[in-house]
Amino acid sequence: MDKYLKLFQNMRSPLLIGAKEPIKAENWLLRIGKIHDGSKVSPVTFALDGEANKWWRGQHQNKFGDLHSMLIDWGDIVGTLR
Repeated sequence: MDKYLKLFQNMRSPLLIGAKEPIKAENWLLRIGKIHDGSKVSPVTFALDGEANKWWRGQHQNKFGDLHSMLIDWGDIVGTLR
């Protein structure tokens, strides 16, 4: 298992289940930002569940195509969510 994913999971990252309420999504970004080291997105995607995970898969395909999550920066997901 990736060492960053293991560390991320050990910090009990909050899940984002849906992003219909902008305040909840913003609060999630702020909490994850405290845990995440600011580099790549891959570990953060494990904290997306339900509708939020479906949303991210669609955004990933539309904006980044076949680019692996390990190559997408944290700023990209923040910009996409906001």
